[in-house]
Amino acid sequence: GWFIDDFSIDQDAAPPECTPDGNDTPLSATKLAVGGQVQAVLCPAGDVDYYQFTAKQGDRIGAAALAQELGSPLDTTLTLLDGDGLAALAYNDDRVLYEQTDSLLAYRIRRDGTYYLKLRAWDHPMAGGDEYTYTLRLVNDRTPPAAAFEYPRTGLVLPRTPITLRVDAGDGSGTGISHVEFLWHSGDWLDGEWQEAGQDWDGSDGWSLVFDASELSRQMGVAFYARVYDWAGNWTGLGAWNLSLYEGAAYLPLLHR
Repeated sequence: GWFIDDFSIDQDAAPPECTPDGNDTPLSATKLAVGGQVQAVLCPAGDVDYYQFTAKQGDRIGAAALAQELGSPLDTTLTLLDGDGLAALAYNDDRVLYEQTDSLLAYRIRRDGTYYLKLRAWDHPMAGGDEYTYTLRLVNDRTPPAAAFEYPRTGLVLPRTPITLRVDAGDGSGTGISHVEFLWHSGDWLDGEWQEAGQDWDGSDGWSLVFDASELSRQMGVAFYARVYDWAGNWTGLGAWNLSLYEGAAYLPLLHR
C-alpha cells in the first residue's frame, strides 16, 4: 500500500472548478457547422474536446485552432477522425514547428459522411485550466487563391542588400489567405537546389518577407518562388525568374540597356 508522510494544510483557496463541457468523447461531440467557429476552453487539466461535422466527397476541409494567437497559454493539437471516431485521417501540432504552436490541418474529403475533430493540449494531460481558451474554425474551400509577385518582377536586377519580397494575394471564395511560403534558387541551376527563405503568417501589413542578399555573390539567373495558401490548404505557386544580383544602383543602368 501507500503511506503519506509529508503534507501540509494552508488557507489558500481551492482552484476554481471547471464547467463541464460534455464533449469528451466522439459520442458526445459538439456539432460544428462547416463555415462556423466556436470559442471554448480546455478545462480541467487533461480535458479533450471532440467536434462533429458532416462533409461531402471533394470538399476541401480546413480546421484551425487559435490559442497562442489570442494570448492563451494553450499549445494545441488537432486530429481529424473518420466516421468511427477512431481512425485518424490527418494530424497537426504546430503551424510552424516550435514557433507557431497553433494547429492547422487540411484534408480533401473522400466520401460523404460524418467526421470528427479532436482537440487537446500538446502536453496532455498536464495542461488545462480556465485560462486555456481557444477558438476552433472550420472551413470548406475548393478554389485555390489568386496571387502575383509585386516585387521582384521577372528579369529585374537587384542590389546585394536586404530585399523585401512582396506578394499580392486574395481568396475569392472567402476563407482567406492563411500564410505564404517563400523559396529562392541561386543562379547555379546545375548543382543548386531550392532553399526555404521563410514564411509570413500575418497579412495585416501585406504578404512579405525580408530576404538578405548581402552575403550572396554577384550572379545571374536567380529566382524566387512563393506558395500562397488559404485556410483550407489550397495553394497557388508563383515565381519571379531570371533575376540578377549586383552590388548596387551603379550597375543597374548598364544591365538594363
